[in-house]
Amino acid sequence: MASRAVISNSLEVTKVSNTPYSFLWKGLSIDASSYVRYHSRFGAISNKNMKEFTYIFGLEASLDEATIFEEDFGVNAVSTVKALRYINQGLISGAMLKITNSNSSIIDTMQISTELKNKYYTEIANGNVIYSPTAPFTYGSWSGMVYIAIQTSSQFQFD
Repeated sequence: MASRAVISNSLEVTKVSNTPYSFLWKGLSIDASSYVRYHSRFGAISNKNMKEFTYIFGLEASLDEATIFEEDFGVNAVSTVKALRYINQGLISGAMLKITNSNSSIIDTMQISTELKNKYYTEIANGNVIYSPTAPFTYGSWSGMVYIAIQTSSQFQFD
């Protein structure tokens, strides 16, 4: 397994005459990813449950992004999977969407940037399914948007 993590500062920059004047530090963020070589082979079928294993591993990795800050530093944190779960459970206000090729026109009704709408359309054009809130949300002092794009089984591939 190969892993990487990108840690960055979140800043709110105040500008005067389009020149940065001051900033407010909003906190740290972490984005981690892993490349997992599936090696749990049972019987003659070498790729049995490979797709399911990879999905579960990815979901768990997203939960771990928030857990690192919560358990190690004692601060509230949010990750994509945690936010989607909280929205779905009503713990964060908002509504969840499952966007597929058959209902992709709903993207135009969402309260998101044009850039993100274009990303969603690209994901759908590539045959992916998107899970997303309908609009940006706030969790603690963090505001933003999260989503997951999942490959469909017909195109799922491994090295």
